[in-house]
This record gives sequence, C-alpha cells and structure tokens, in this order.
Amino acid sequence: MAAIAIIPTAIPLGWRMDAADFSFSQRRAEYALSAAERMLLRDGRLPANPSAFGADGLLLETADGTDRVGSVPTEVSVTDNCSGVAHEVVHGDQRWVQACYQLSGERRLVAVVRHTPELARNLAFLIGALALIVGLLTALGVLRILAPLSSISAALERVRLGEHGVRVQRVGMRELDELTDGLNAAATAMEEREDAIRGRIAVVHELARMVAHEVRNPLQSVELLTSLIAAEPKPEERRVLMRAIQSEIRILDAVVTRLLREGIDNAGFRLNRTERAVIEIVDQIVALRTPEAHRAGVLIETELQPHVMASVDSALFARSIENLVSNALQAVPDGNGRVRITLRADSDQLTIVVEDNGPGVPPQLADTVFDPHVTGRAEGHGLGLSMVREVIRAHGGTVAHSTSSLGGAAFTVSVPLQEGLS
Repeated sequence: MAAIAIIPTAIPLGWRMDAADFSFSQRRAEYALSAAERMLLRDGRLPANPSAFGADGLLLETADGTDRVGSVPTEVSVTDNCSGVAHEVVHGDQRWVQACYQLSGERRLVAVVRHTPELARNLAFLIGALALIVGLLTALGVLRILAPLSSISAALERVRLGEHGVRVQRVGMRELDELTDGLNAAATAMEEREDAIRGRIAVVHELARMVAHEVRNPLQSVELLTSLIAAEPKPEERRVLMRAIQSEIRILDAVVTRLLREGIDNAGFRLNRTERAVIEIVDQIVALRTPEAHRAGVLIETELQPHVMASVDSALFARSIENLVSNALQAVPDGNGRVRITLRADSDQLTIVVEDNGPGVPPQLADTVFDPHVTGRAEGHGLGLSMVREVIRAHGGTVAHSTSSLGGAAFTVSVPLQEGLS
C-alpha cells in the first residue's frame, strides 16, 4: 500500500523529467546544426567529428547525393521541416531528435541526436527502489505491532480459560505497553480473587470435616448411653446415665459452636478458661468410654493425682483428651486391650499421658502424625490429632508421642496450670 501511494506523485514527476530530457536533446541538436553550418560555410565540407558539437551524426543532402558523418541511421532522412527547430523522429524502438537547415540551392543540412531518456529510466528505478524500501519498512512496522497484539490476544484467551501465571512482556511501545500492563494487572487481580475464593472454600471444607469428626464420636457415646438407659432397671443409675448424656451434648454443642465461629488454627481459638478440677474432666471421659471398653473387652486404667486445678477451656480440653482416649481404644486389640490414663502435676505444669498396648505410631508417620489428614487407620480422617495439637497449643502447651511401657503408643499432653505460665 505504501508503494502504491507513491505512484500518483511519481508518474507526473517522471513525465516532467522525460520532457526536460527531450528539451535538452533538442538544444544539443540545434547547437550542433548551427556549428556544423558555420564550419561548412567556412571549409566547404562537413566536420569529421560531429560529437564535438554534441551531435551523433550530420547529414548533407545535395543534388548529387547525400553525405553522412557520424552515427546517422539509414532510416533518418531529410524532412521537409527545415526551419532549424529540432523535432523528434521515431524509428522502431529508437527515438531521435533532428534539426534541419535549408542551405543555398537545394542543399539541406541535418544534425541528429539520439534521444535516450536516461533521467526517466533512473527515476523509474529510483521510484521502484524507494517503493520497495517503503514497503519493507511498512511491513516490518506492521509486523512489529501485530506480533505483540497477537501475543496479547493469545494471553487474553488463556486468561479467559482460567490459566494462572499468564503474563505478557513489554515491547517498548507506549500504547502497547499500557495495554500489556493493564492485561497483567487484570490477570493478577483475577488470580488473587480466585485464590481467595479457593482459600475460603478450603476453610469451609475443613470446618465441615472437623465438625463431622467432632460430632461422630460423641454421638456414638450418646447412642451407647441411651441403650444402657433402656436396659438399666435402677432409677438412680438411669439418672446418672442421663446426666452423662446431657453433659456430653453440652460439650459437643460448645465444641461445634466454637469451631464454626472461630476456626481450627491457634489464632482462631479464643479460649473460655475456667478453673477446673482436672480429675473431674478425666473421670467424666472414663465414665463415657467405659461401656464401650467393656463391650470390646478392653481395660481402662487410671493413675490420677487428685486436687489438681487448672485454668482450661473445659469443652475444648475435654474433647482433646477424649480424642486421645478414643484413638487408644480403637488401636488396642479386642479381648486383651489396655488403655492407661495418667494425671500428674507439679508446681506449674499439668501432664496427662494416654497410652495403650496397641501397635503404636507407624514409623513412616512419626513426623507427620499431628498434621491434618494424616492417619494410620483406613477408616480414619486424620483430623482428631490435628485438633488436639491446636487446642493444646492454644492453651500454651505441647503434645508429643512416644513408645509406651505397655508396648503401644503414648501421647503426652503438657499445659501450664495457670494462664500466662507457658
């Protein structure tokens, strides 16, 4: 397109240059004719070298014949126009300019100049070369613009399809760089929003799993206690079982409400601490789990130091210890299983150890057993020990596992007796 745009200007310019070249040839022919006439009148003969006068050839026609000097083609003949003014003569594909004088008598003198439109040809070549250069430069410029635009278009399509990490490099052109920066900023903002949404979905999913885990075990206890009530003939024992069910439901409600409201990590737990006799918490857990243990032929042993008071969140702390006891009951063999709970305290530290004679913690899980979704049981969810760790950390304490003297696993919980002693 750029080359075509030059043509309207090039054609008139070429025509004018050709006209100027022809006018120059006319002047040469007229000058050569005048010089040859003077020499002819002086010497009586034609000059031997017409090129010295700027002519290609001279022709003298007399009654006796025609004399030719120089390069005068046979096609060139004397015309009737002998006014001294040069005019163009075309022979085939050649162009000539000739000027003629009528001398005395019947003699006529003709000067001939070959007209070659060099300037026009050079101009045509120049225009062609210029058009080619302009076309190439224009094509390169268009490609330089189209290539980044193609990259931006492809990047937009990838972003539309949800691909992450899509970025376009700047190319050094202000308008395109502004478009590139806008695309990159939009892609970053979209990824951040998607990550935030995924994070919220993950939190909701994790909370749902945690709530389901914390509801399942107490429901099993409530189910067992309800069946015991139906089979218990003594009113006093039935009232004890009913109080246990009510206590378990209250603890369950408190734990689920806390999880839904505050999350499952350390920063999310805002403890509702009260001064409690720890032995009461452990006794209540043992009472709830004893019927289950009896049915499986498992012995629950306790070594409890009395009169130990600690500032803890009763609901969360009780659920954590109950998770450890529940895991131990599930790990020991039926018929000869043993679970031992030890409670002791010193001046500022409370320690509870839950151990069993099961297979212990698998060696491959030794470093990750407290991580979420890590479990050694096919039916497990890997959430119980994770919650235990977070609750104990929220109390300023620690929980660790080791090998029990009974042959299985031992989980040791240590927390400060008073808030602020950790």
